Amino acid sequence: MKINHRQKTKIVATVGPASSSYENLLALARAGVNVFRLNFSHGSHHDHQQVIDHISYINEKYHLYLSILADLQGPKLRVGKIENNEMPLAQGDILTFVNEKCIGNKERIYMSYNQFSTDVKPGEKVLVDDGKVVLEVVETNKKDTVKLKVLHGSVLSSNKGVNLPDTNVSLPALTEKDLEDLDFILTQPIHWIALSFVRSSKDLKDLRERIDAKGHPAKIIAKIEKPEAIEKIDKIIKHANAIMVARGDLGIETPMERLPLIQKMIIKKCIQRARPVIVATQMMDSMITNPSPTRAEITDVANAVLDGADAVMLSGETSVGLHPVRVVEAMSSIIEEAEKHYDVQSKRPMASDKSKTFLSDVICFSAARTAEEINAKAIVGMTSSGYTAFKVSSYRPNCEIFMFSDRPHMLSTMNLIWGVRCFYYDRFTTTDETIEDVVEILQKSDVIKLGDIITMTTNPLDILRQYWGYPAFRPLQAEIIQSVLDNNDTLALLPTGGGKSLCFQVPALCREGICIVVSPLIALMKDQVYHLRARGIAAEAIYSGMHYKDIDRILDNAVYGQLKFLYLSPERLTTDLARERIKRMKVNLLAVDEAHCISQWGYDFRPSYLQIAELREFLPQVPILALTATATKTVVIDIQEKLLFRKNNVLQKSFARPNLTYLVLNEETKETKLIDILKKVPGTSVVYARNRRKTKELALILQKEGISADFYHAGLSNEERSEKQNGWTSGKIRVIVSTNA
Repeated sequence: MKINHRQKTKIVATVGPASSSYENLLALARAGVNVFRLNFSHGSHHDHQQVIDHISYINEKYHLYLSILADLQGPKLRVGKIENNEMPLAQGDILTFVNEKCIGNKERIYMSYNQFSTDVKPGEKVLVDDGKVVLEVVETNKKDTVKLKVLHGSVLSSNKGVNLPDTNVSLPALTEKDLEDLDFILTQPIHWIALSFVRSSKDLKDLRERIDAKGHPAKIIAKIEKPEAIEKIDKIIKHANAIMVARGDLGIETPMERLPLIQKMIIKKCIQRARPVIVATQMMDSMITNPSPTRAEITDVANAVLDGADAVMLSGETSVGLHPVRVVEAMSSIIEEAEKHYDVQSKRPMASDKSKTFLSDVICFSAARTAEEINAKAIVGMTSSGYTAFKVSSYRPNCEIFMFSDRPHMLSTMNLIWGVRCFYYDRFTTTDETIEDVVEILQKSDVIKLGDIITMTTNPLDILRQYWGYPAFRPLQAEIIQSVLDNNDTLALLPTGGGKSLCFQVPALCREGICIVVSPLIALMKDQVYHLRARGIAAEAIYSGMHYKDIDRILDNAVYGQLKFLYLSPERLTTDLARERIKRMKVNLLAVDEAHCISQWGYDFRPSYLQIAELREFLPQVPILALTATATKTVVIDIQEKLLFRKNNVLQKSFARPNLTYLVLNEETKETKLIDILKKVPGTSVVYARNRRKTKELALILQKEGISADFYHAGLSNEERSEKQNGWTSGKIRVIVSTNA
């Protein structure tokens, strides 16, 4: 079954007796439902389990990613049973609410909320039965009794709900029933959990702790129903994953004339913070019984779409209504028509460079901006966390948004987000192959065709997490990566151990093509190639001492797109063989490691580095990333001049390393001191000596003292260097004595 709904605004449908069967759920999905809501105010866990099983089966059978939203009941305030089930109230009547259960009459009425008498104050309003009865607190004994005056009378029935619009209620956000429901929910494939009557961000933190404690990936929706929540809306949006404008209780507890403006304000703030926002309650209420909506309801749905809501929600219309499928079809057609005139594209400026998500934000912004400028058919992204989808959607681009992930749970989670359509993909190899696969999937799904323009967005943070498992970048890495992705020539000064390699590896993986890395250090090249391959990334290195046939094979593989990284020593880079093949490669980045070697003012000048700039003749638009841990002001200028930077651009991090200690010792017997240190401090070590002869002498001295040691320098053959390096990295050799090259 193919479901190609074209509307970008999603539909949330509440499941109930009218829609809980497998057949009805399938029909609703066909009609346009993206998210199914389970209302835990009604139904047993057994009932909800059956619905969850049906939806999961539909997802599996038809390769869909329908989302499941579990809506917790929250604290419900109600009056108790009323004598004869109804009691007429007139303006001016005095009532007494007590916290002791009784049959209600003009003398006493039971109130289910035990802290009612301590929370309310004289003059505060109390609304009963959705505001049909309006009361005012006259006095309270702050213990168990409250006297109230009827301001607006009606007939009071048993078990009607109570709202306290003026009162700071001390009830916990999670009731005992909620906790029982949550225990069940967290054993199920639930994608979103809605918390009712949120009053502050603390309510959300409490729920998040419970979800995280169970290791469940569900995200949280904050339901805005209280005036207190409006006052703290910015913090609530910050700590929630999504927002629901629950207009039922919110409309009772706030002045009715403010409700439309509150709705628009919340939607705007949510779009700015990249939080999905649902507009809920009485969207098409008349269709609970009628076969078609009222004109006011049609306008209400259309206005929510035009305001920019991510989703519109149906409650009784699909849970108990007579026409659940018809109401979804009607809502879908209203959305589709409204979106033809949709123009709420976000024009926000790019994120501050002080933001923790600066790099990801800029890339998502650039994707949306580029798609608009080139009239792209779609923005295509890969994501594991979902952040790319949330952020790209928040810019409300005019084109399609297609998101790929290897996490089915995340795909269903993203189905709530405006404009996002989800596809499963787990064959992450090279960027080039991934792009080919993605295009093929989209063509087979009939969502793009030959000739359509698409723009790809790959989140560097997702790349980092996917291949290296790190949760975040180190200081300055994000700025360097962003500079490279902006196609700028960049000189990056990072201290040893600051993570220089990630600064070219991550952006290269974000782009189609191959990254050429120039380095004079054979051991470093071998080490990085080994670790890239271990992560499933195709990489090779070419250096002195290699056979011609091996060099020829590697260069051919690079030309034909079989490699993502090609490491070259500067001497090999400048050969005619390498240059002619590089002209045929699709190079996305030229990374120059140990860039100080290009300057005669540096401590390790290498004349072969001067020829690197000649690559600019046939790679004029390819950005250069020069990396070094050591450079004076003169060397910094020299590096940029010698590499023919199109524009000077230096990014530098402080060389202060709190995890390292530098100590200069004036010792006459240096060997004795070294042996003493190595015997006291466990673990592997590197000892630098001033020349090749000294490396061998020092290694022999350490061996005589029972310390596993070996020497290493550029005069050794490739086989000897490989053997020694492997011995040290595998732990067979504890100490390596080397020249600084």
